Parts: sequence; C-alpha cells; structure tokens
Amino acid sequence: YATRGVEGTLLGYTLMNGGKVFIADTITADKAFEVDFPRTTLHGGVNQLTVFNSEGRILAESLFFICPPDTAARTIQVLCETESVSPCGNIKLKIHSQPFSKMSFSAMDASTLPNGPYGNINTYMLLSSDVRGYIPHPEYYFEADDATHRMAADTLMLINGWRRYDWKVMAGTEPWHESIQQIEDKLYVSGYLHSRKKALRRKPPISDVDLSVYLFNEQGETLKGKARTDSAGYYAFELPDVDGEWNMLIYTRRDDQLTDYTVGIDRRFAPEGRYIMPSETSMIPVLQPNLSFGDNTEGFDRVDSLEMRRVSENQYVLPTATIRKKRWTDLTGSWYDESTGAYFATLYYDCDDAADQIADMGEDMPDVYEWLAGKNEFFNNELARNDVRAGNGLPVVPHFSMGWNPTPRIKHTVPWVTYPDGVYAPTATVEELFAAANRLKSWTEEHRTLCPTGHVLTFAWNEFEEGAWICPTLGKDAATPDTHYRDAFAKIAADWKK
Repeated sequence: YATRGVEGTLLGYTLMNGGKVFIADTITADKAFEVDFPRTTLHGGVNQLTVFNSEGRILAESLFFICPPDTAARTIQVLCETESVSPCGNIKLKIHSQPFSKMSFSAMDASTLPNGPYGNINTYMLLSSDVRGYIPHPEYYFEADDATHRMAADTLMLINGWRRYDWKVMAGTEPWHESIQQIEDKLYVSGYLHSRKKALRRKPPISDVDLSVYLFNEQGETLKGKARTDSAGYYAFELPDVDGEWNMLIYTRRDDQLTDYTVGIDRRFAPEGRYIMPSETSMIPVLQPNLSFGDNTEGFDRVDSLEMRRVSENQYVLPTATIRKKRWTDLTGSWYDESTGAYFATLYYDCDDAADQIADMGEDMPDVYEWLAGKNEFFNNELARNDVRAGNGLPVVPHFSMGWNPTPRIKHTVPWVTYPDGVYAPTATVEELFAAANRLKSWTEEHRTLCPTGHVLTFAWNEFEEGAWICPTLGKDAATPDTHYRDAFAKIAADWKK
C-alpha cells in the first residue's frame, strides 16, 4: 500500500540472497499494488526484499525464509558401520554423496558442545548466519516446507531486525568501509601508524617510518624483522611459521631515531557484540552415546581394581567416577581471578581488547569511567538524563550529583521515607568526582547552545545520610574536620568556570 506522498512515483525493488542481487526492477506505486515471486524461482535460505525510491532511501524492507528442497547435489549420508567402540579405537564410516564430490570431514564429542549438537553447516550457511540472535534448534526450519514450518520461519524473520548485508552500502548511498580483510595465503600483520598528538592526527600520513619487529616466547626463542610504512602510512609484513604463543614488540624509527607513534593493527574484523540470550547460557543434558563400549580391550592393560585402561606408558583412560561429596577450598585465588568473575557476570567488558581497538583507530584513550558510560548508560545516569533533557530542544541547566547512597537510612530507618533494600552506588572517591565533572564539562561544551546560562545544578544533600554531601564532616581527630569533599568540589567549580 502506498501513501499519498508516494502514490504515482516510480519505485525500485531488489531481492537478495546470500549478498547477491538476483531480482531487480521498478514499479509505479499505487494505492494497492503487488509483485509476485514464484517460490520455485526463489533461492533457499534467507531472502531480503528492499523497496526504495529514486533518492536511494529505503521505504520498506523485509526478510523471508525459503526452505531449500532436498536434492542429490546437496545431500550427504553418513553411516557408521562400527557397532561398538573402544578407547582410542577406530571407527569405520560410510559416506554417500554425488560422484566426484569434494568434501571435508570433522568429528567432535557431542557432549562437549555447550548448547547441544543442533544444526549443521547447512543451517548455518542458509539461516543462522543471516539473522541476529541465537536459534535453539535451527534444523527445525529445514524439516518440512508446510504451513506450520513456514509460519514459524516468518515469525523468526519478524523478530530479527538485523541485516547481514547492508543494502545502503551495496547501493552506494552510504560509504563502503575501507578496512576489509584481504585474502591471505600466509599470516600477515598490517596497519597504520598514528600520532599520539591529537593536533597532528589529521596531518598527512606517517610515511617512510621504519618498524623493527621482535618476537619471543617463554622458551627463550627470538625472531626479528623489519618493515616500512608506504606513502599512505600503511605497513605490512609476513609472520614466520611458528608454533605456540609468542609475544611481539614493534618499535618505530625515523632516520635511526626512535619515534613515539601508536602502531595500529588491522584486527577489527570480529562480529559486532550482542547480548546473549538466557537460552544460550543454559546447559543441555549430557547426550547418551549412540555407540556402545564393547569389551574389545586388546592392547590395554588392566592396572588395578579401578580397571583403568592404559593408552600409553604414562596415560590411562579412567572409568566414569561418581562424586559423593564436595567442599570449598581457599577461594582467594578465584576471588582475584578475572575469568571467574567473567563466568558468573551478566555483563562482561574486555577493557584490554577495547583499548587495543581504540589504539588501532588512532583515537583518544578515554578513562575507564568515560568508556563505560559510552558502552552502557547505566554507568552514567546523569549524562543520560541530560541527553534526554537536551533532546526536548529547550534550554537546560545540566545536573551534577555528588552521589547517592541511602544505606544509612536503610540500616537506621526513619518514619518519613523508606528505601528498598539493595545495592546502591558506593560513596564516590575524589578521583571519580573529578572524572565525572570533566565528562559533564565536555557535555556542556558540546551542547553550548542548549546551556545558554552556563550554570550547573549540583545535588548535595548535606544531612550526611544519602552519600551526597559537600559540607565538612568529622575527621579522624575530633578537633580537625574532614574537608576533602568540600575542597574537591571547590576545584571542580573552579575548573568549570575556566
């Protein structure tokens, strides 16, 4: 259906599958018009239909799934001819496919897959990789091409607004990102050099700079090499064929003098981060083996009553053990282990990886509070609220808070107000207040037209029971007041006035 503003205009439409346009045409918009595509002519998998105007603006877009028919060309049958298996024994598989087919084979323990052995390369190539989010059982949509499965597939397409292929970029209405992964025949390291001085970053590229590369590992092995940036400030070098974990140091020199540049590396090719669905974190029941363990233990020695089976001189295969009792050990190591916290955390941010990405792009390195506030508005509610106020288009007086922590009123109740028991923001340190004040100053400078008075409204509840005071408090010595909050705010106010 076309609105009055669109009615009578010439529109274009494309139908894509796998990133390739296989249908493209124009149509004159009417109050009600339709275009038919016979299902037999459509490609299997996720298809993307896009309707756009002469300016390249997308007017409507939709995803729909076509269940691919089973054909001999895409059918592979695997039959296990081994009735039972033994530890480290051989298994005979019979594979049936088209004559002269080329294929690859891999095997893994299905019980070790965290979300189950669901799906296959067919479901990944034609469905899972084209939609955003976790699909618990992608193979379901390939079972049949009936009304029930089509309705389920339509529902799946409706709840996934993400597009793997950006039509605007493919149509040329938005620029193509130059940072793409080159086809590699070996392992390469490449990137650009960036100046650490902000004023010099938009100057001509950093060319003709020598790079000295050093590789070393824990075994004491070392390797070294050299490279040089070209006229575009780009460098690239081939990595030697090495095994294990190695560390790499890169030094920059110009005219045999060490220089202070940030070495950016092309490594930003990871998929966009997303929130993990609860169903992805739930462990599935351990699968029962579809092959039985036989008594064929030839070549294995019985060691003792545990019936361990020896694989080599110092390695044995143990039978399944039953855990009867559990107890806690010293948790100090786990408490300070980042991987333990990441395992139990609902949200996990890799600061080291983020710092590498920022350095690769040659951008200013923010402090951790500023970076977290940019990732998640809950880390900086005041700036988020100021953004909401500025979004109204009216003049605002931005708000700054010295903190808020009503824990004293929870431990010592008062008759005129109650607070839910929970975890509140801890009392801010002086350093945290300075960082927050700098962020607010930057915000007001960016929104200068919306802050015409230049004032800031500061929350400081000086009853000393809600974590937002400025007035002096009792110090360690009863005769000496604690004025560090007052002094800190005086410095903040002086900096705001500059």
